[in-house]
Amino acid sequence: MGGLLLVRHCQAAWSEDNVSRPLSELGLEQAQALGAWLREWPIDRIVSSPYRRAVDTIAPFAAASALEISLDGRLRERDTPFLPADADHVAAVEACFADHSLRLEGSETGFEAQQRGWQAIEGMLRSAHTLPVLVSHGQLLSFTLARVDGTTGRDRWRTMTTPDVFLLDSDGRGTYRVERVWAG
Repeated sequence: MGGLLLVRHCQAAWSEDNVSRPLSELGLEQAQALGAWLREWPIDRIVSSPYRRAVDTIAPFAAASALEISLDGRLRERDTPFLPADADHVAAVEACFADHSLRLEGSETGFEAQQRGWQAIEGMLRSAHTLPVLVSHGQLLSFTLARVDGTTGRDRWRTMTTPDVFLLDSDGRGTYRVERVWAG
């Protein structure tokens, strides 16, 4: 077992359609900068959430490196209900970080999101790839990495940038280390 890079997507434009939400103009610029930065790493596999903003985040790097983007539905954002404009979305998400078993109507729990995210990560850690990169979303990555460092994931989610990059290393004996490596 080795390591992998976990990327949170670049800045997205607002859209009620969570799946096809595009990158903003700034997000498109960020994707170009991220792609240039990633060329310094020995990446040999790209796996992305099927959501448009995640795919568009890694597309410049994929094109420059001639690597195919594989889609994995386990890397999609955490299922959350659409909240009305007057609802406090941040408070609802923070409540889920405080209690990983909390299920808002129409959503999955933090534990469920963590489980599917971890399955995708573990599969890549067990692969023969030198350094795969997985592209996902803030909540999913925060819940999933909470499994590694024993936190709730809330503080990571609150301080995550768009984009953001984390290196996850494994010693092959069940010990993992996560480090934020993005300085953009």
